[in-house]
Amino acid sequence: MGIIATLLPEDRCLLRVMQAVSGQHTVVPCHSWDEVFRACEDEAVHIAALDLFADGRANFDRVRQLKLRFARITLVAYVAFTPSRARDLFDAGRAGFDGLIIVDQDDSPMQLKSVLGQAEARGVASLLRHKLGDLQAVSRDAVLVSITRAHLRLTSHRLAEILTTSRRTLVARLEQDGFPPPQKLLTWGRLVVAAQMLEDANRSADSAARALDFPSGSAFRNTCQRYLKATPQEIRAKGGKALYGCNGSPCGGEMNGNDHGGGRGVGSDGDPVTSGGSGGVCSHRSGQPKRRHRSSQTDNRSRHGEPPELAETREHTE
Repeated sequence: MGIIATLLPEDRCLLRVMQAVSGQHTVVPCHSWDEVFRACEDEAVHIAALDLFADGRANFDRVRQLKLRFARITLVAYVAFTPSRARDLFDAGRAGFDGLIIVDQDDSPMQLKSVLGQAEARGVASLLRHKLGDLQAVSRDAVLVSITRAHLRLTSHRLAEILTTSRRTLVARLEQDGFPPPQKLLTWGRLVVAAQMLEDANRSADSAARALDFPSGSAFRNTCQRYLKATPQEIRAKGGKALYGCNGSPCGGEMNGNDHGGGRGVGSDGDPVTSGGSGGVCSHRSGQPKRRHRSSQTDNRSRHGEPPELAETREHTE
Protein backbone atom coordinates (compact mmCIF):
# COMPACT_ATOMS: atom_id res chain seq x y z
CA MET A 1 0.00 0.00 0.00
CA GLY A 2 1.05 3.58 -0.61
CA ILE A 3 1.02 6.25 2.09
CA ILE A 4 -1.01 9.47 1.91
CA ALA A 5 -0.37 12.25 4.41
CA THR A 6 -3.30 14.57 5.02
CA LEU A 7 -3.76 18.01 6.53
CA LEU A 8 -7.54 18.29 6.56
CA PRO A 9 -9.09 20.15 9.51
CA GLU A 10 -12.60 18.97 8.61
CA ASP A 11 -13.21 15.40 9.74
CA ARG A 12 -15.68 14.73 6.92
CA CYS A 13 -12.96 15.42 4.34
CA LEU A 14 -10.53 13.09 6.07
CA LEU A 15 -13.18 10.35 6.23
CA ARG A 16 -13.93 10.75 2.53
CA VAL A 17 -10.25 10.32 1.63
CA MET A 18 -9.97 7.25 3.85
CA GLN A 19 -13.08 5.75 2.27
CA ALA A 20 -11.86 6.45 -1.28
CA VAL A 21 -8.44 4.81 -0.81
CA SER A 22 -9.43 2.02 1.58
CA GLY A 23 -7.45 -1.13 0.84
CA GLN A 24 -5.06 0.68 -1.51
CA HIS A 25 -3.34 3.32 0.60
CA THR A 26 -2.57 4.02 4.24
CA VAL A 27 -3.69 7.47 5.39
CA VAL A 28 -1.57 9.38 7.93
CA PRO A 29 -3.67 12.23 9.39
CA CYS A 30 -1.72 15.34 10.36
CA HIS A 31 -2.96 18.33 12.35
CA SER A 32 -0.31 20.91 11.45
CA TRP A 33 2.24 21.65 8.76
CA ASP A 34 5.01 20.51 11.10
CA GLU A 35 3.31 17.12 11.42
CA VAL A 36 3.11 16.90 7.63
CA PHE A 37 6.86 17.47 7.36
CA ARG A 38 7.57 14.88 10.05
CA ALA A 39 5.32 12.35 8.34
CA CYS A 40 7.17 12.87 5.06
CA GLU A 41 10.51 12.41 6.82
CA ASP A 42 9.48 9.30 8.76
CA GLU A 43 7.26 7.55 6.20
CA ALA A 44 7.45 6.83 2.46
CA VAL A 45 4.71 9.37 1.70
CA HIS A 46 3.93 9.65 -2.00
CA ILE A 47 0.81 11.86 -1.89
CA ALA A 48 -0.06 14.75 0.43
CA ALA A 49 -3.70 15.87 0.47
CA LEU A 50 -3.70 19.33 1.99
CA ASP A 51 -6.16 22.04 2.91
CA LEU A 52 -4.27 25.04 1.62
CA PHE A 53 -6.21 27.19 4.10
CA ALA A 54 -5.64 25.01 7.18
CA ASP A 55 -4.12 28.03 8.96
CA GLY A 56 -6.95 30.30 7.88
CA ARG A 57 -5.11 31.69 4.86
CA ALA A 58 -3.22 30.20 1.95
CA ASN A 59 0.22 29.13 3.17
CA PHE A 60 2.28 28.95 0.00
CA ASP A 61 5.58 29.23 1.87
CA ARG A 62 5.06 25.87 3.57
CA VAL A 63 3.92 24.36 0.27
CA ARG A 64 7.13 25.48 -1.46
CA GLN A 65 9.25 24.19 1.42
CA LEU A 66 7.49 20.84 1.26
CA LYS A 67 8.03 20.61 -2.50
CA LEU A 68 11.71 21.54 -2.19
CA ARG A 69 12.47 19.03 0.55
CA PHE A 70 10.38 16.20 -0.89
CA ALA A 71 10.40 16.78 -4.63
CA ARG A 72 8.78 13.46 -5.54
CA ILE A 73 5.71 13.88 -3.35
CA THR A 74 2.49 14.56 -5.25
CA LEU A 75 0.54 17.47 -3.77
CA VAL A 76 -3.25 17.65 -3.93
CA ALA A 77 -5.21 20.64 -2.64
CA TYR A 78 -8.49 19.66 -0.96
CA VAL A 79 -10.31 22.88 -0.15
CA ALA A 80 -13.69 24.52 0.27
CA PHE A 81 -14.29 27.13 -2.42
CA THR A 82 -15.34 30.69 -1.74
CA PRO A 83 -15.10 33.66 -4.13
CA SER A 84 -12.42 35.24 -1.93
CA ARG A 85 -10.20 32.18 -2.45
CA ALA A 86 -10.36 32.16 -6.25
CA ARG A 87 -7.02 33.89 -6.78
CA ASP A 88 -5.26 31.63 -4.27
CA LEU A 89 -6.61 28.53 -6.00
CA PHE A 90 -5.34 29.87 -9.31
CA ASP A 91 -1.89 30.32 -7.74
CA ALA A 92 -1.94 26.80 -6.28
CA GLY A 93 -0.92 25.27 -9.62
CA ARG A 94 2.15 27.49 -9.82
CA ALA A 95 3.02 26.61 -6.23
CA GLY A 96 3.43 22.94 -7.12
CA PHE A 97 0.03 21.32 -6.61
CA ASP A 98 -0.70 18.48 -9.00
CA GLY A 99 -4.43 18.16 -8.31
CA LEU A 100 -7.39 20.09 -6.91
CA ILE A 101 -10.44 18.76 -5.04
CA ILE A 102 -13.34 21.05 -4.10
CA VAL A 103 -15.27 20.10 -0.97
CA ASP A 104 -18.83 18.90 -1.69
CA GLN A 105 -18.35 19.29 -5.45
CA ASP A 106 -15.94 16.63 -6.68
CA ASP A 107 -15.11 14.60 -3.59
CA SER A 108 -17.25 11.50 -3.92
CA PRO A 109 -15.20 8.31 -3.34
CA MET A 110 -14.90 7.63 -7.08
CA GLN A 111 -13.99 11.23 -7.88
CA LEU A 112 -11.43 11.37 -5.08
CA LYS A 113 -9.82 8.15 -6.25
CA SER A 114 -9.65 9.45 -9.81
CA VAL A 115 -8.20 12.86 -8.87
CA LEU A 116 -5.57 11.33 -6.60
CA GLY A 117 -4.52 8.90 -9.33
CA GLN A 118 -4.32 11.59 -11.99
CA ALA A 119 -2.38 13.89 -9.68
CA GLU A 120 0.18 11.18 -8.98
CA ALA A 121 0.72 10.69 -12.72
CA ARG A 122 1.08 14.46 -13.22
CA GLY A 123 3.71 14.48 -10.52
CA VAL A 124 5.74 11.97 -12.52
CA ALA A 125 5.27 13.97 -15.73
CA SER A 126 6.48 17.15 -14.04
CA LEU A 127 9.90 15.50 -13.60
CA LEU A 128 10.15 15.19 -17.39
CA ARG A 129 8.31 18.26 -18.67
CA HIS A 130 11.19 20.73 -18.64
CA LYS A 131 13.44 18.19 -20.37
CA LEU A 132 11.21 17.87 -23.44
CA GLY A 133 11.50 21.40 -24.76
CA ASP A 134 13.46 20.50 -27.90
CA LEU A 135 10.81 18.12 -29.22
CA GLN A 136 8.11 18.89 -31.72
CA ALA A 137 4.92 19.91 -29.93
CA VAL A 138 3.04 16.77 -30.97
CA SER A 139 5.76 14.43 -29.69
CA ARG A 140 6.23 16.37 -26.48
CA ASP A 141 2.52 16.40 -25.70
CA ALA A 142 2.17 12.72 -26.63
CA VAL A 143 4.83 11.79 -24.09
CA LEU A 144 3.20 13.88 -21.36
CA VAL A 145 -0.31 12.59 -22.08
CA SER A 146 0.95 8.99 -22.05
CA ILE A 147 2.03 9.61 -18.46
CA THR A 148 -0.62 11.98 -17.10
CA ARG A 149 -3.43 9.73 -18.40
CA ALA A 150 -1.69 6.44 -17.76
CA HIS A 151 -4.64 5.15 -15.75
CA LEU A 152 -7.11 5.55 -18.65
CA ARG A 153 -5.76 2.84 -20.99
CA LEU A 154 -5.90 5.13 -24.01
CA THR A 155 -5.80 3.81 -27.56
CA SER A 156 -3.60 5.36 -30.24
CA HIS A 157 -6.66 6.84 -31.93
CA ARG A 158 -7.86 8.44 -28.69
CA LEU A 159 -4.37 9.84 -28.09
CA ALA A 160 -4.48 11.45 -31.53
CA GLU A 161 -7.89 12.94 -30.75
CA ILE A 162 -6.61 14.43 -27.49
CA LEU A 163 -3.71 16.00 -29.37
CA THR A 164 -6.12 17.25 -32.09
CA THR A 165 -4.19 15.58 -34.86
CA SER A 166 -4.59 12.55 -37.08
CA ARG A 167 -3.15 9.20 -36.14
CA ARG A 168 -1.00 9.24 -39.29
CA THR A 169 0.51 12.60 -38.32
CA LEU A 170 1.07 11.40 -34.76
CA VAL A 171 2.91 8.29 -35.96
CA ALA A 172 5.05 10.40 -38.30
CA ARG A 173 5.97 12.99 -35.64
CA LEU A 174 6.87 10.32 -33.11
CA GLU A 175 9.03 8.52 -35.64
CA GLN A 176 10.81 11.75 -36.57
CA ASP A 177 11.67 12.33 -32.92
CA GLY A 178 12.77 8.73 -32.44
CA PHE A 179 9.85 7.51 -30.34
CA PRO A 180 7.92 4.27 -30.86
CA PRO A 181 4.42 4.04 -32.37
CA PRO A 182 1.60 5.47 -30.24
CA GLN A 183 0.39 2.24 -28.64
CA LYS A 184 3.87 1.33 -27.43
CA LEU A 185 4.40 4.89 -26.20
CA LEU A 186 1.20 4.61 -24.17
CA THR A 187 2.42 1.36 -22.62
CA TRP A 188 5.73 3.01 -21.83
CA GLY A 189 3.88 5.87 -20.11
CA ARG A 190 1.99 3.43 -17.91
CA LEU A 191 5.21 1.66 -16.98
CA VAL A 192 6.92 4.95 -16.10
CA VAL A 193 4.12 5.72 -13.64
CA ALA A 194 4.18 2.13 -12.36
CA ALA A 195 7.93 2.35 -11.72
CA GLN A 196 7.42 5.53 -9.72
CA MET A 197 4.69 3.83 -7.69
CA LEU A 198 6.88 0.81 -7.02
CA GLU A 199 9.58 2.99 -5.50
CA ASP A 200 7.26 3.06 -2.50
CA ALA A 201 8.24 -0.06 -0.56
CA ASN A 202 4.76 -0.23 0.99
CA ARG A 203 3.03 -0.48 -2.36
CA SER A 204 2.39 -3.88 -3.87
CA ALA A 205 2.48 -4.75 -7.56
CA ASP A 206 -1.23 -5.55 -7.41
CA SER A 207 -1.94 -2.10 -5.96
CA ALA A 208 -0.02 -0.43 -8.80
CA ALA A 209 -1.89 -2.62 -11.29
CA ARG A 210 -5.26 -1.56 -9.88
CA ALA A 211 -4.29 2.11 -9.84
CA LEU A 212 -3.33 1.95 -13.52
CA ASP A 213 -6.39 -0.13 -14.44
CA PHE A 214 -4.54 -3.20 -15.68
CA PRO A 215 -6.97 -6.10 -16.16
CA SER A 216 -5.19 -8.00 -13.37
CA GLY A 217 -1.97 -8.21 -11.41
CA SER A 218 -0.86 -10.97 -13.76
CA ALA A 219 -1.42 -8.74 -16.80
CA PHE A 220 0.74 -6.06 -15.16
CA ARG A 221 3.53 -8.54 -14.38
CA ASN A 222 3.40 -9.92 -17.91
CA THR A 223 3.67 -6.40 -19.34
CA CYS A 224 6.70 -5.66 -17.13
CA GLN A 225 8.35 -8.90 -18.20
CA ARG A 226 7.58 -8.42 -21.87
CA TYR A 227 8.66 -4.80 -22.18
CA LEU A 228 11.25 -4.41 -19.43
CA LYS A 229 12.50 -7.98 -19.02
CA ALA A 230 12.04 -7.49 -15.27
CA THR A 231 9.56 -8.35 -12.56
CA PRO A 232 7.89 -5.61 -10.47
CA GLN A 233 10.15 -6.64 -7.57
CA GLU A 234 13.24 -6.14 -9.74
CA ILE A 235 11.96 -2.74 -10.85
CA ARG A 236 11.45 -1.76 -7.22
CA ALA A 237 14.91 -3.01 -6.24
CA LYS A 238 16.48 -0.83 -8.92
CA GLY A 239 14.52 2.22 -7.81
CA GLY A 240 12.61 2.36 -11.09
CA LYS A 241 15.85 2.39 -13.07
CA ALA A 242 14.92 -0.90 -14.68
CA LEU A 243 13.10 1.29 -17.18
CA TYR A 244 16.43 2.65 -18.35
CA GLY A 245 19.19 0.88 -20.20
CA CYS A 246 22.88 1.50 -19.67
CA ASN A 247 22.72 4.08 -22.46
CA GLY A 248 20.13 6.09 -20.54
CA SER A 249 17.00 5.31 -22.53
CA PRO A 250 13.96 3.20 -21.72
CA CYS A 251 14.71 -0.29 -22.88
CA GLY A 252 13.67 -3.88 -23.02
CA GLY A 253 12.23 -6.50 -25.30
CA GLU A 254 9.10 -5.63 -27.21
CA MET A 255 9.22 -1.94 -26.27
CA ASN A 256 11.83 -1.34 -28.96
CA GLY A 257 10.59 0.24 -32.17
CA ASN A 258 12.84 -2.15 -34.05
CA ASP A 259 15.61 -4.54 -33.20
CA HIS A 260 18.64 -2.65 -34.38
CA GLY A 261 18.02 1.06 -34.79
CA GLY A 262 18.81 4.10 -32.72
CA GLY A 263 16.20 6.40 -31.27
CA ARG A 264 15.18 8.76 -28.57
CA GLY A 265 14.30 7.83 -25.03
CA VAL A 266 14.10 9.56 -21.67
CA GLY A 267 17.13 8.97 -19.51
CA SER A 268 17.16 8.23 -15.80
CA ASP A 269 17.71 11.93 -15.08
CA GLY A 270 14.76 12.89 -17.26
CA ASP A 271 16.81 13.96 -20.28
CA PRO A 272 15.66 12.93 -23.74
CA VAL A 273 18.52 10.99 -25.26
CA THR A 274 19.26 9.32 -28.56
CA SER A 275 20.35 5.73 -28.24
CA GLY A 276 22.18 3.32 -30.45
CA GLY A 277 22.17 -0.45 -30.53
CA SER A 278 19.30 -2.56 -29.36
CA GLY A 279 18.27 -0.58 -26.27
CA GLY A 280 15.75 2.20 -26.19
CA VAL A 281 12.09 2.89 -26.69
CA CYS A 282 12.64 3.93 -30.25
CA SER A 283 11.76 3.66 -33.88
CA HIS A 284 14.51 3.56 -36.47
CA ARG A 285 14.94 6.90 -38.18
CA SER A 286 16.08 5.34 -41.44
CA GLY A 287 13.38 2.72 -41.84
CA GLN A 288 9.94 1.55 -40.89
CA PRO A 289 9.43 -0.16 -37.53
CA LYS A 290 9.00 -3.89 -37.84
CA ARG A 291 5.52 -5.39 -37.86
CA ARG A 292 3.76 -2.06 -38.23
CA HIS A 293 0.82 -3.86 -39.88
CA ARG A 294 0.44 -5.91 -36.73
CA SER A 295 0.49 -2.76 -34.61
CA SER A 296 -2.48 -1.59 -36.66
CA GLN A 297 -4.29 -4.79 -35.71
CA THR A 298 -3.57 -3.99 -32.08
CA ASP A 299 -4.91 -0.46 -32.45
CA ASN A 300 -8.10 -1.71 -34.11
CA ARG A 301 -8.74 -4.24 -31.36
CA SER A 302 -8.08 -1.67 -28.64
CA ARG A 303 -10.40 0.81 -30.35
CA HIS A 304 -13.21 -1.74 -30.22
CA GLY A 305 -12.98 -2.10 -26.46
CA GLU A 306 -10.30 -4.75 -25.98
CA PRO A 307 -7.69 -3.79 -23.38
CA PRO A 308 -4.34 -2.90 -25.03
CA GLU A 309 -2.51 -5.58 -23.02
CA LEU A 310 -4.77 -8.33 -24.40
CA ALA A 311 -4.66 -6.96 -27.91
CA GLU A 312 -0.87 -6.79 -27.87
CA THR A 313 -0.61 -10.28 -26.39
CA ARG A 314 -2.77 -11.69 -29.19
CA GLU A 315 -0.77 -9.76 -31.76
CA HIS A 316 2.44 -11.18 -30.30
CA THR A 317 1.22 -14.75 -30.65
CA GLU A 318 -0.26 -14.51 -34.14
